[in-house]
Amino acid sequence: MFYADPEVSNTLDDLLSGQQAVQHLPNVVAPVAEATRKVPSDEGSLHQKQSLDLVPDDCGAHLLPSLALSLPLSAIGKSPSMKFLIEYYEKVISPVIVAFDGPTNPYRTHILQLAVRSETLQHAIAALSASNLRIRRGQDASSCTRHRMTDSTYGNSVRRSAMAHTLLDGGTDQIPQTSPYEPSSEELFHKSASIKALNQQLADPNRRLDDSVLATLLMLCLYHICDTGVGKFKTQFAGVKKILAMRDNAAGMDSKATNWLTIMFTWFDAMTATVNNREGQFMDDETEWSAFNGDKWALENLAGCDAKLFKTLARLGRLNLLSQNKSVSESRRPSSPPRPEAAPSNSKPQDFYSMKHNRYDGNGWSTFIGDDDTRLNERGPRSQFWKEWSDVRRELQEWSLGPPTIFDSAAKRGDWQDLSHISESFRYSALLYTERLAYPQLPSSHPNFQNLVTQALFHISNVKSDVFLLWPLFITGTECVSEEGRHLIRERCLSIQKDSGFFNNISGLELLERVWRDDATIHGLGIGTGAMMGTGERVSVGAHGFKWRKAMEKVDGEYIVV
Repeated sequence: MFYADPEVSNTLDDLLSGQQAVQHLPNVVAPVAEATRKVPSDEGSLHQKQSLDLVPDDCGAHLLPSLALSLPLSAIGKSPSMKFLIEYYEKVISPVIVAFDGPTNPYRTHILQLAVRSETLQHAIAALSASNLRIRRGQDASSCTRHRMTDSTYGNSVRRSAMAHTLLDGGTDQIPQTSPYEPSSEELFHKSASIKALNQQLADPNRRLDDSVLATLLMLCLYHICDTGVGKFKTQFAGVKKILAMRDNAAGMDSKATNWLTIMFTWFDAMTATVNNREGQFMDDETEWSAFNGDKWALENLAGCDAKLFKTLARLGRLNLLSQNKSVSESRRPSSPPRPEAAPSNSKPQDFYSMKHNRYDGNGWSTFIGDDDTRLNERGPRSQFWKEWSDVRRELQEWSLGPPTIFDSAAKRGDWQDLSHISESFRYSALLYTERLAYPQLPSSHPNFQNLVTQALFHISNVKSDVFLLWPLFITGTECVSEEGRHLIRERCLSIQKDSGFFNNISGLELLERVWRDDATIHGLGIGTGAMMGTGERVSVGAHGFKWRKAMEKVDGEYIVV
């Protein structure tokens, strides 16, 4: 079912190994070109107007904003179909891939500025647009409808995006109708053309440093998120980090485009690492950059998550590995001493749907089982895990959203409350994550988990701009045991899918459905979670408690759950 393409991975593998990037596409592209030649003449004419002999992108030069903004959108792309797909990206996709859209949305301004003189980037954008168009066409217009709050900035963006899709798709026959379940020849053509040109740029020591290279890699990453939600993301992100390191050593390579592109790569990498059993690759320098919260298009506007909170979330993948006694990179930040815990609680799971739940101390702190307290002072092989676990947990407990000073634009539009609900959704989901690492043997029905599920669902239900809400939905969903809660999560995933046309939301929901089916099987057999996992030291390896691992194990690649 999933389509995993190794082309970009192969390119970046060469770069990481210190060799020059290959000059030609791998053999897997040959059938694509052949298939393109065999399409009917009325469809094949779309490709005859375009040539794979691309004009090289400008070497190492940043396009002046005044030049790009003085050109109309129609100036980007040589063929009618390319121009259509660029316009589709600008009007349909870019408004709904940020939490809070605006006139200076960098997915619109920076990407299109760079695309003016980069055919490599143009083809990557076209591949993404063709994929998104195919998936949107295949959606049942009557399914997953949900009332959109009229006072939501994101709701307005969704409506504008949907109207643009209807007008563009209904008013032109530029892109033929194809099966919604397989990549079309149009998107495969553009993806292959982009990768071929990207290979050539990566082979050139000067051209590989151009902003358009990073932008192209981001568009190809989004293509895989849109197409299947599965890809060779670890290799791609490692290549991006290598390119950023090269740029750091070159004078004058820092730009606003570089900053926000780095933010998005760091975001995608860190959140992907948490569910794919690895450590984030941008953990040290990149996550400390002031660009995360010092710019109009910092993380808050882009993803709807507080930047300070994200720096804690970015440590979860590392914490997961430590729980398994696996090696991790050297940490530059000291761990805080363990925090003394409260006495055990016998409180019952609270009813989210009655809206009568208590907020405890406002931080969702669920107490430990008394006989496990000694593990915080453990001196064995997992001592580093417990030290960092305590540090991460403390940061999550003590976090609160600051005043709306760095997020001026959203505050003016009345979206500050939405930022709070999104960030709290991530925070309580992260607390669930750490709780599962600490207690892999406990069933999901235990109050330690359900108290946090209750809090997470409360904030999730109040989020309006849910473009990047899949991670909280996924983490919370794996521990949610009530049918009402699962229904809310299911409907929210389907709603985000309908709004965005990105298939990763369906991929994430399919994983949750497998987890829930397994839960039902285990419950029917009368077997508890701890019994299924065994007893003794083996159950103290935290990551074994993550239910999604079994569902993911047969996939060649990584799920990107964002």
